[in-house]
Amino acid sequence: EGGTIAVEMDFLPASSMDALSKELPAARFTEARGIMEELRAVKTPAELDIFRRITQDDAEIIGEVFTSSAPGATTRDVARGIEEGMTVRGIHFLWVFTCAGSAMLRSPSEKVWEPGEVLHIDAGGSFEGYLTDVCRMGVRGEPSRLADALFQACLATQDKVRKEIRAGAVCGEIYESGFRHLADTGQGEYGMFIIHGVGLVSHELPRFGKGVETKLEEGMVVSIETDIRHPEVGYVKIEDTVAVTADGCEGLGDLGRDAWYAAE
Repeated sequence: EGGTIAVEMDFLPASSMDALSKELPAARFTEARGIMEELRAVKTPAELDIFRRITQDDAEIIGEVFTSSAPGATTRDVARGIEEGMTVRGIHFLWVFTCAGSAMLRSPSEKVWEPGEVLHIDAGGSFEGYLTDVCRMGVRGEPSRLADALFQACLATQDKVRKEIRAGAVCGEIYESGFRHLADTGQGEYGMFIIHGVGLVSHELPRFGKGVETKLEEGMVVSIETDIRHPEVGYVKIEDTVAVTADGCEGLGDLGRDAWYAAE
């Protein structure tokens, strides 16, 4: 018999769609991604527990790799350490972006993390389908005054935005305030502010942008990113994941966010 079957078309392999169509020739398939995204935007307590665990693990792994990276280590060595750390903890490794020095190359390579250079590690993995996404900063030796000013600008922007996140906050207003806070640091010329929901995919509801009137709800999980790509210093970035609460937000995996990781 005929009927309508709702599926997430964007995530359904063509082979699966073909098999369903053959078995159900009279059925009409309709896109249900929007409905499914809304249903999973607010996480259950059990889902939030997963986010707490994997985001904390992600942050700990990044810290371990920063502090254990020996002189002469390449960004590929750093990336390998992240993958191994996630595997040991039972997290499915998905990606790692590493960028050392001023070259802006975020892909792991034979680039050596040299003395005096900054390095960011932006890593993500999944557990039971849920994603973690964290970025922290390190320096081999001591950061320059300019590098530290850029780091403090990113941190200040993150902190101010986090204070504005709570149930009922308007997504569009938070998005615009992020750029305003970054500009207020005086370091916005090379900067960028990004904020997005995270869950089963890396960018999902809630979505943010200029004029977006959607309001945050308790239980939503949000990734906040501030980066400054300075031609002299390199790629400075902090990325936090938070859970929206009734009167604020809960930081998930905040380890290492407010200071440089130092390597010899």
